Amino acid sequence: MLFPGAVWLTSGFRGGGKTHTAIAVSEQLVKGMYPAVGKVFVLTNIIFFHKLGNGKLVVECPNGVYHVETMRDTFWKIYEILRDNGKDVTILLILDEAQNFIAGDGNSSNSSAMMKEFLGTIRKFRLVVWFLCPSKQSIGPAFRNWINDPKYPGNLTAEWKKDLGWNAKYIKKANLSDSPKAFIFAKNYNWTKPVLVKVPITEWTKTKEAIRPGEYCYDHEASATFHVGDGFDWEDFNRYIGGTASIDLLPAIERYYGVMKVKEESEEESDDPSENVLDIATRMKDETGLSWKTIAYIVGMPRNTLTDRLKSTGRWNDEWGKDSRRNPAKMPVSDPENTSEDDDGVRQNEDAPSIDDDGRKGGRFEPPIYISKRKAGIEGSGSSVSVNEETDGCGSDDVGIPMRSVPLRCSTEEARRCSD
Repeated sequence: MLFPGAVWLTSGFRGGGKTHTAIAVSEQLVKGMYPAVGKVFVLTNIIFFHKLGNGKLVVECPNGVYHVETMRDTFWKIYEILRDNGKDVTILLILDEAQNFIAGDGNSSNSSAMMKEFLGTIRKFRLVVWFLCPSKQSIGPAFRNWINDPKYPGNLTAEWKKDLGWNAKYIKKANLSDSPKAFIFAKNYNWTKPVLVKVPITEWTKTKEAIRPGEYCYDHEASATFHVGDGFDWEDFNRYIGGTASIDLLPAIERYYGVMKVKEESEEESDDPSENVLDIATRMKDETGLSWKTIAYIVGMPRNTLTDRLKSTGRWNDEWGKDSRRNPAKMPVSDPENTSEDDDGVRQNEDAPSIDDDGRKGGRFEPPIYISKRKAGIEGSGSSVSVNEETDGCGSDDVGIPMRSVPLRCSTEEARRCSD
């Protein structure tokens, strides 16, 4: 039931004990009362109190529990937990009032789309997600439907359901003295029978008035919220870490947050947008070591333009190496008469495929213009035209002279004369 990639749902009337159940279960998991499941940490948007020795209440989570209200904070805390404890752990993400940020039937929102994509990635982060909401119909089918539903599969692997009316009848029939809130049905996958579970009263489930100095409890009155987080682009983050090997996942997260931090700090320090971009790029290179292609993509500027501006403004550091690699696909200079003596007469095509620092190919392929030693046939006609390198570049009928492939270099006037 508890395994990375699992999605749980608890539904029931308000005040029926949904949050109480989640906190009681998570407390026993965090405190190691079920050794077979291993080390468990909890992330949640539920607020906790801690009573100090002098009786004062402060907002503070117990050990092993972390408060998160944004996707941005969630992933950074996941990174810290996995970095400090290794990957042989389970992280339980409890999200209360889930109906507020994942849409129900007939509704849609960016947060719902983001959360659906998020659920598809949670296994790699050692996550179990637990949604709490008043009604299953208040959230979308992707979050309430069983993962093996034959018609409309969702993501659900386990369901906890409070039925206070049924519980009251059961208590009366069994001659028990418990409150109806003390029981909940647990069902693991839709082909199993639900099991009635008694939920204990634990330290963390007490009220703030009942806890003693040194103890913790959750806030029974506060509302819960969850959103993406300022400055956090979920789609960009998902693309950035997508395809990353498991051993490189944590460094990738660290680099992404480093880039995000550099960008935000630079925006605060500079009012000039153009200067701001150059400062951001400089700090990214120094602090993250990303390739120029990646940095240029992030700041929204062509790579060669970015590196040229860094040089012209005195920001370029020779230790960074060459601003770009020579691309085998080169475009001819339109007018060789205006080039310097040491110019090789060709320019790199910025849109051509290139091999960047990360070893991946990118760009749009536009083949260079070459003169071929073969006759270039015109599609649909029986004639062909060839160009001799020793002629004036406008073509020749003499095909007896050996030909070789050379870049076509002609001035604007020559090009116009050739076209005529």
